[in-house]
Amino acid sequence: MNFNQKVILLTGASSGIGEGIARHLAEQGHKLVLGARRTDRLASLCDELH
Repeated sequence: MNFNQKVILLTGASSGIGEGIARHLAEQGHKLVLGARRTDRLASLCDELH
């Protein structure tokens, strides 16, 4: 069990800075709950990160 791993809620994750932050946090092993208005782009990002 990794006690440094966090569950993080991130809005605006479908593009730009939000997407970059989501990618960075996922690479570090955190669990993400992502939200955005552009659900098609958000779904694509989730597929990539999963």
